[in-house]
Amino acid sequence: MNALGAPSRDSQERLKQLRTALGWRTFFGATGAHEPLLRTIVSRGEPGVLRDLLGLALEQRGDKRALLLSAVETIAAPLVPARLIELDDRLRRAGTFNGIWADGWNGVTPREVAALEVESHGGRLLLGLLASHRDGYVREAAVIRLTELAGAWVLPFLLVRASDWVPHLGMRARTAVLHRLTPENAEQLLVLIPLIDRLAQSSRSSQQGLVQALDVALQDPAARSTLMRGLRHDDVRIRRRCYALAAEAPAMELLSLLHLGVLDSDNVVRRGAYSLVPTAFDEQQRSAQFERAVDDSYVRVRRLAWEFCRERVGAAADRMREAFLFDASATLRSEAQRAWGEREGESPLRVYREAVADSSSARLVAALTGLAESGTSEDVPRVEPFLMHARARVRRAALRALGRLAPDVASDRFVEALLTDSPGVASEAARWLRKRRSDLVNADLWGRAMDATDARRILVLKLLGELEKWEHLRYLLLGAVDRSDSIRGFAVEQLVMWMNRFNRSAAPTSGRTIAALRMLLERDRDKLPKSVVTELSFLVARA
Repeated sequence: MNALGAPSRDSQERLKQLRTALGWRTFFGATGAHEPLLRTIVSRGEPGVLRDLLGLALEQRGDKRALLLSAVETIAAPLVPARLIELDDRLRRAGTFNGIWADGWNGVTPREVAALEVESHGGRLLLGLLASHRDGYVREAAVIRLTELAGAWVLPFLLVRASDWVPHLGMRARTAVLHRLTPENAEQLLVLIPLIDRLAQSSRSSQQGLVQALDVALQDPAARSTLMRGLRHDDVRIRRRCYALAAEAPAMELLSLLHLGVLDSDNVVRRGAYSLVPTAFDEQQRSAQFERAVDDSYVRVRRLAWEFCRERVGAAADRMREAFLFDASATLRSEAQRAWGEREGESPLRVYREAVADSSSARLVAALTGLAESGTSEDVPRVEPFLMHARARVRRAALRALGRLAPDVASDRFVEALLTDSPGVASEAARWLRKRRSDLVNADLWGRAMDATDARRILVLKLLGELEKWEHLRYLLLGAVDRSDSIRGFAVEQLVMWMNRFNRSAAPTSGRTIAALRMLLERDRDKLPKSVVTELSFLVARA
C-alpha cells in the first residue's frame, strides 16, 4: 500500500519536466513530448503526484486535459473510496512539487468549478476531488455541483464533506447523502461501508444519522440480493456489517445465514453466526452446531458452546464438557474442570491420565497441560517420556508439567532444554529457571553455555539478569570479552544499562565478589570500552 506522502525525488523532477513539456511558458518556450513522461509517472503509482497532476489538468484543455485526467484516474483508482479520507487530507494540505506554486489547483475559482465538464469519468473525478480543496469557496462550489448531479457516484465525495468544519457546507453534503441512501443505490452503498464507519468515528460531528440510513437502505427487501453478496465480500469490514444487518433484517432465512457465517474466516462473523443458533434450531440441532463450535479457533465462539453445554444433560453435552477439559483457553479449561468435579464428584485427573497414556492422541499437548493442573508428583513418571518427544509442542508441555508437578526437581533437565532444544522449549525452560535463582549460580549456567549458539548464550545472559546485581555484573564482564561479536555487543549494551540503573543506596555485596570484579576489570581492561572501564572501576571501588 503506497503512502500518501510526498512523491519521490525522481517523480518530482519528472513533474517539473512534464510541466515544461505541456507548454508552460518559460524563458525558452514550450519543449518536449509529455506522453512518455506521463506514462513513467503513472507507472510508479505514487499517490503523492495526484495534487500536481490535478493542477496541470486544470491548466489544460481538450486532449491534454483528458490525458492528464486519465492518469489521475489510474493512480487514484485504489484510493477512491477506500482511502478517500486520507486523500482528502493530502489534497488540502499538500503543496506543489512541479516548481510552480500558482498552478491550476491553487488558482482554480468557484466559477471554473461551476463550469467544469462532467460528462467523462475523468471530469467527474476532478469535480469530486475539488471538493477536497483547501479553499472553502471552491469546496462549496464543488459540493453544490455534486448535489445537483444525478447518480450514486457522487456519494463518496459528499460523504467526506458531510463532516466538513464549515457548518452549512457539512449540512448541505449530509442532506444530499441522506437523499441518496436508498435501496436503489445498494450496490454503491456496499463499498461505502468502511468509509461511513470511518466517518462515524469523527469527533467533529456525529454521523450516526448517516449510519442508520445506510443500515435501513441495505436491510430493505429490495436490496436483499446486494446484502447477501456482501456476506461474501473480500473486505472483512463489509462482511461484518452485512452479516450484522442480515441477522436483523425482516424475513431473513436464518438457517442459510448461519451455514454461511460459521464457515467464514473472520472471528467476528463466526461468533455472530453461532449466536443465532439458539433462535434458528431446535434442541437437537443446537447440540450438533455447538459441537462443531467446540473446535473453533476463536475463544469467544467456544465460549458460546461452553455456555450451551455446561448445564445440559445427555450424551452430546457430556462429549462437549469432556472436550472442554482439553481447551486451549486456561479460563475455559478451568471452568470445565470445576464443572466436571461438581457433576462427577471427582477431579478430571483420570481423563487426563488416560489421554496421556494414549501417546498418539491429538490432545496430547492439552492432556499434559491438564495433568499439570490437576495431577500430583505421582504423575511425574507419566510426563518424563514426553521430554524426548519428536514434536516441540509436546516437549514444551511436558517440561511445563514437570516443573509444576515436581517443583523441587533438579535443574539439569531445564538447563539442557535451555541450551539445546527448540526456541519454544528453551523459553519454557528459561521461565522455570527464572524462578530458581539459586540454580542459576549452582548450575554453572554460563560455563555450560560455552558450546551453545550465540542466540542461546544471549538468552542465558538475559536469564542471569535475575541474579543479585553484582553477580550479574560479573557475567556481563565475562560476556563483554567473549569471542563472539554478537555476545560482546549485547553484553556491552547491558553493561551500559547496568551502570545507568546503578543505585548507590542498595545493599552492599560481599568482599569476595568485589575482589573478583576488580580482578576481571584489571585483566580485561584493554578489551573493554574505556568509558565502561572508568565508570565501573569507580563504582566497584565505592562498593
